[in-house]
This record gives sequence, C-alpha cells and structure tokens, in this order.
Amino acid sequence: MADNELSYKILRHIQQSEQQSPTLTRIHHDFYKTLHDYIQELKDIVSNEQDTKKQTLYEDEQKNTAKIGQHIYELREKKIVQAALSKVRGAQPNLENLLDAEKNLYQILVETITDQRKQIQEPDPKPQETKTESNETEQPPSSKPPTVSAKTNPIVRITDDIPRFVGTDMQTYHLRKNDVLSLPLEMTETLQKRKVATLVK
Repeated sequence: MADNELSYKILRHIQQSEQQSPTLTRIHHDFYKTLHDYIQELKDIVSNEQDTKKQTLYEDEQKNTAKIGQHIYELREKKIVQAALSKVRGAQPNLENLLDAEKNLYQILVETITDQRKQIQEPDPKPQETKTESNETEQPPSSKPPTVSAKTNPIVRITDDIPRFVGTDMQTYHLRKNDVLSLPLEMTETLQKRKVATLVK
C-alpha cells in the first residue's frame, strides 16, 4: 500500500493517533491533497451510482470521511497554535512532523503573536498636540502616497494559497490566491512580510 493511499480505516487510525499524541503525528507530506482527492472521488461515485441503496452507503461514507478529515485538521491546527505560543514564549516546540502546507500557518501565527505582544506591552506614547497660530500659512499638499489609516482595514490581494489560520481578530481564515478582501492592519503587515499579499487600497 502506498504511503499516500487513503481509506476510511486509515483516516480513523490517523484521527486516533492525533487525538492520543500531544505533538503532531507523522502523516504523508501530501496528506491534505490526497484527502481532498479521496473525498472528491467518493462524491463522483455517489453521483454516478444508479443503485439507491449503494448510493446512500457511498454518500454516508463521503460525509463521514469529510468529518474525520476536518477533525484531523482541527486537532493539528490546535497543536500548531500551541506550538506558536510556545515559540513566542521562548521554548523550542517539536516541529518534526509539521507539513509544508502547515508551515505558513505556523510562521504567520508566530509573527502575529509577536507583533501583538509588542503593541500591547510596549504601546507608543500619545503624540502631543501642538498649537498652531491663526495666521499660519497653508502647506501645499504632500506628494507622498496616502498611508492607510490605523482605523481603516486595508484591502489586500492574496498572492498565494494560505492554509486555514486564526487571525488577530480571532476569526478563522482560509485564503486562496487572487482573493481580494479587507483585513486588520496588523494581519496585512504580517502577510506582506511573508510576501503572500499585496496592498490594493
């Protein structure tokens, strides 16, 4: 049996192993793509099956497979979040079994948590207001491009697929290449540093 071959029995074994292990378990590096293809294959079987009883059985298998796959992802996602917190706090988490598809999520979490820590623990002092004289001459408009207001969420275009992650607003994101959306400023800056997003507005 090939390492990347999937079946309902294999998925159940992976799910149980992931539940029992405090760290990420070893799964095939192409697991998520293989899982997606396997679920799609079951959907095709359901669509093409003429026998009503068999169709119902395949449909149940497809739904259960999708649920198990989602649970496996959520178990690993929780461990990745914990690993990112551990890293920010100075530890060296075990990342031996972190998949390439999950590394981007881990790096974004580490950078976002680090940035937020700095902003919360080391806030910038409030700028002092300066009085202006009534006869002050009007300054010509600046030729510099407008900057994004801290109160306005920037609009960005995603330049590469990004695995599902929890943002600084505690929302879950699953971004795809060429997605255009509004994101919090700190998330925008982090994604730009990772070179997976460009500023649109």
